[in-house]
Amino acid sequence: MIAAVRILVLDDDSRRHEWFEANIEAHDAVWSAEEARRALHENPRYDLVFLDHDLAEDYSAVPAVWGDDGRTVARFIAAMPADKRPGLAHIHSSNWGGASEMEAILNAAGVRVARAEFPRGCKDAICAIAALAGPPAG
Repeated sequence: MIAAVRILVLDDDSRRHEWFEANIEAHDAVWSAEEARRALHENPRYDLVFLDHDLAEDYSAVPAVWGDDGRTVARFIAAMPADKRPGLAHIHSSNWGGASEMEAILNAAGVRVARAEFPRGCKDAICAIAALAGPPAG
């Protein structure tokens, strides 16, 4: 049996949230940079965070209304105390430039980073963090 790991998923796409629901038994799901910052601040340390870059606040409007993006969350994580930062950040954005900036921000802060367009690499990240967690105590 694998010890429980704390996972946070940030994405604004319902199809991606459905994929994470089907592939991760328990996790916290957020849809915006603001919600991600709140979850990271208010909860115990996450073992793994999945981060998207492009985060629309309202897709029903044409053009879409864009809010803070994944770089905002990467900067927030980088500014957190080291013992509060996630064990692994997996960037799953298809926005190459934005994902590259997020990766650089997190690397500079000493955060372990993996990166691949969704869904590639997502299951590998889940397995990697579960292996690090090891079996439950007791």
